[in-house]
Amino acid sequence: VKRCQHRPQRAGGYGDPGCSVGLFDRRRNRSSGACHRSVSGRVAGRIGYHGAWAQRVGEEGRGIRTIIDMVQGTRLDCIAGSAAGMRAALTQAAWHTRHRTAFQRQLADQPAMRGVLADLALEVEAATALMIRIASAFDAAQASDEREAAFARLATPIAKYWVCKRQPGFVYEAL
Repeated sequence: VKRCQHRPQRAGGYGDPGCSVGLFDRRRNRSSGACHRSVSGRVAGRIGYHGAWAQRVGEEGRGIRTIIDMVQGTRLDCIAGSAAGMRAALTQAAWHTRHRTAFQRQLADQPAMRGVLADLALEVEAATALMIRIASAFDAAQASDEREAAFARLATPIAKYWVCKRQPGFVYEAL
């Protein structure tokens, strides 16, 4: 995914430069990339693809918005993946405690282990419910619900931070 500058044409001549996003096929465009150099001779951080094949992603001239939307989707995916990993760890812990014994009782029947498994189950359900709520807000935002769009913009990075931060410790505890 690359950002591309372009000048949309208007009826009166040149338009304001806009930024679009495009997918470039590296196999087709191997030799078409050239780094722009600054006056000092250093690479300026932009790459020109003159005459290269690309498929535009999103609306023309709305590249930054397209990238932000893609980042938000990736954050939601991170929340879902971490919640799924937490659920898998809980499933393994529950299976283990049902098939092991200590002091002539199954581990799952020991009071301390019940408390640990209950805490783990509660945290898994909270992460899953949060992920589903945010996914629902994404769907509602696609249907032009401004309130849900605002919720998704705010809740997604916070939930991604929290759920992804908790997942490794959760798995460690489930071990």
